Amino acid sequence: METRPTSQVDASSVVPVSSSVSSVSLVSARRRLRGRAATMVEYALVLSAVVVPSIAGVSLAGAKLFRDYRTTRDHVVRSTP
Repeated sequence: METRPTSQVDASSVVPVSSSVSSVSLVSARRRLRGRAATMVEYALVLSAVVVPSIAGVSLAGAKLFRDYRTTRDHVVRSTP
């Protein structure tokens, strides 16, 4: 029975450095992409939480301004002979 010294490594168990680096890079890239997508969704939610009430407020303010304008215009038109 022949025994090998412990300093020798079986060639089938060796993983090339380039493939391990590329797989690590790929996993890292996927995590970054997933993180960016989550960040984009969060920004979209914050943006919609700000924009929707702002649009509603501007619309209501515009409607009130238009009513006030009509009321003032009617008073001015009626007061002139």
